[in-house]
Amino acid sequence: MLSTPPEPLDSFIIFAPCDQNDGQIVVNIVGGLPPFKYSINNGLVFQASNTFANLPIGDYNIIVKDSLDCEYEFDAEITTNSSKPDVNFLMPTYNFLGDTIVMVDISLSSADSITWVFPQPLVIIDSSTSAPVIMAPDTGIFIIQMIYHIGSCAITVEKDLFIINQDTTFGNLVNLSGISHFEIYPNPNDGYFSMNLEFYKKQNCVIKVYDAVGNKYFDKSFIDTDLINSNIDFTNRNPSPGTYILKVVSEFDSAYITFIVN
Repeated sequence: MLSTPPEPLDSFIIFAPCDQNDGQIVVNIVGGLPPFKYSINNGLVFQASNTFANLPIGDYNIIVKDSLDCEYEFDAEITTNSSKPDVNFLMPTYNFLGDTIVMVDISLSSADSITWVFPQPLVIIDSSTSAPVIMAPDTGIFIIQMIYHIGSCAITVEKDLFIINQDTTFGNLVNLSGISHFEIYPNPNDGYFSMNLEFYKKQNCVIKVYDAVGNKYFDKSFIDTDLINSNIDFTNRNPSPGTYILKVVSEFDSAYITFIVN
């Protein structure tokens, strides 16, 4: 008996342009047989990315092709009432002197480029635009800026970074708010593994996986949680053998684990 997969359902995130020609459509497909390819020009060209950028206001016909080369058509519309670009980043707000601090772009829209602005005396350890790493050699309050460039627009998000001296003689809302436990198993693995992550208190966090050259393989956000027991699976990306990095960035802490895919 030949069974056919369920027809995929469409779910669009649509961003209005902040000038004339930089609207965006993000296609999120539910069901069907991934991996999917996407076309916005009547099937002339398909792309692996589910985001179409630099679009003016108007109606669009989206064609989605699944792994069996079956094609499905969906309609999307960009109007002046569509959402504005959703730009944001996550970082641990309170940190100790000498900590390494990771910033992670969690924007729903897609940028042409990203600029980070770090005031002196913060030291840049990793200049990755999607997840830069800095170190604080001095105490104080520092303003971190992420500038999101979309077309001719530049959208700026600012957050305060607090650097304090570590005091291990007593507990407080700073040093009892971070990560209490973080592990993965097995290691090595094939791109599928289990993660156990515990926080001292509930908070938002983002989990990302990168390879050694900065390509992103996994990205998931968690809201108001103090315990995550989850399976991480990016085997559908056909990862090459090598070293990978699992990064966790929360409101009060950050950490990473290196692991091997074999």
